[in-house]
Amino acid sequence: MTRKILLSTVAAIAMLQPLAAVAENVTNSPVNSITLSSGGLAEIRRTATLDGNGEIRIEVPLDQVNDILKSLVVFDPQGTVKDLSLAGPNPLDETFKNLPFTPEDLTALPKLLTSLKGSKVTIEGRNKGVGTILGVETEKRSEGAEATFLNLLGEDGLISRYELDGASTVKFDDPAVRAKIASAVAVVGSNVKPRLAVSADDHAIGRVSVTGELEFSTMPTSFQSSPVAFSRTAHAWSILTVYDSKGAYIGDSSLLGLPNGDTRMSSFALDKKVNVETKTNSGIKTVEIKVVDGVLVTKNVMREETTYVIHGAADAERTVLIEHPKRDGWEFQSPDLNGESASDYRLKVKVAKGETHEVKAVLTRAGGESYQLADLNAADLAQWSSTSLDPVIKDKLSELSRAKKDEFETRRQLERAAEDHNALQASQERTRENLKVIPAGTDRQNEYVEKLSEIEEKIDQNEATQTQMRETLSKFTSRVDDIIRTF
Repeated sequence: MTRKILLSTVAAIAMLQPLAAVAENVTNSPVNSITLSSGGLAEIRRTATLDGNGEIRIEVPLDQVNDILKSLVVFDPQGTVKDLSLAGPNPLDETFKNLPFTPEDLTALPKLLTSLKGSKVTIEGRNKGVGTILGVETEKRSEGAEATFLNLLGEDGLISRYELDGASTVKFDDPAVRAKIASAVAVVGSNVKPRLAVSADDHAIGRVSVTGELEFSTMPTSFQSSPVAFSRTAHAWSILTVYDSKGAYIGDSSLLGLPNGDTRMSSFALDKKVNVETKTNSGIKTVEIKVVDGVLVTKNVMREETTYVIHGAADAERTVLIEHPKRDGWEFQSPDLNGESASDYRLKVKVAKGETHEVKAVLTRAGGESYQLADLNAADLAQWSSTSLDPVIKDKLSELSRAKKDEFETRRQLERAAEDHNALQASQERTRENLKVIPAGTDRQNEYVEKLSEIEEKIDQNEATQTQMRETLSKFTSRVDDIIRTF
């Protein structure tokens, strides 16, 4: 069954006649209406009947393809339009304009991971792990080879390091991220083949597929530097033409993958007179220490501060909007916060003529660790004592550190005494063996008898010392246990 759709195209009045014929090869496509605007534009409406495959073909003069991309709108009164596409001569630039990575990033896994910081991933292979991307590092091994490591932040707040090798596979957990990568790869692959057929009379042949649901229009509207909101129910590509309050053309933009009810910032021009630098500092701070049932529990705060240094334009004041990426489980703070979208926080500042202005964005996340007091050594306990803000816990940890140190040193002394005892026994055994072969009544026999007597005396002293040390060690161990038990 066939049905009709409405094609609407906006053109400058001077180009009215060529664009009026844009769909003359489409079956049953008369001009329904022409609406002239005071801004010097004309809206030309035609109808076209879809075939059983839901496809129409429109022949467009090559020098007018850009205008068609900016202004073509499709309406279906009997249904909804799901997908609208019009291949152009340079799909790569259009595809990657609003993606967080470039075609070059797709050539190497480390580049792609670096461009998608903050995304959740799962690593498989010899090294396995799950977490949020913090960054990628490379190191040179002793043999000169280069190794690549991926730093991930786990759900428990711990940062782990995974080596990426030939057996490693990385999966992005967010389906939206995977869809963007797949879409970009498809465009890169198709770009190696001709995307535009040119006929002998120098006309470009494009193709528009209409198969489902789409709710947006690109009619001329006056825009300032502000978010543009669209309501839609399907993933599609929306091409925007932006005009100023006087109706003058100021740039083109596009939106991809906009969730229903969300708003996005749309870039339509580049202000080369404004420069923005980014600086990032991160760290972990322990904010609380407590001990429960012999377990030391710490509360930590991971903090990442990003400073955007904006060098204003030399000619006039600018209003600068910055989108800072969100992270699941992290809290955000900034004095310049001016709203947010599903994926970003929006920061807004006015930068005076020639001024350098800093915008700070801080992400924090609470985490914690736990340690058995019995497993911590004296140095660890001294470190936690110096970190604690609670004077009672601070003193108890310091006391436990000293007791652990006494216990450790006594145990080491006992170990050395045991080593000395073994050496004396070995010397005693050698002396006895030598006495067996020395003639009786000789001076040499007397020397060995005297030496054996000295060794046996030292053995007795060593054994007495070890007995005393064991008693001392037992007291220190009991002291450590008592401190932990009564903490």
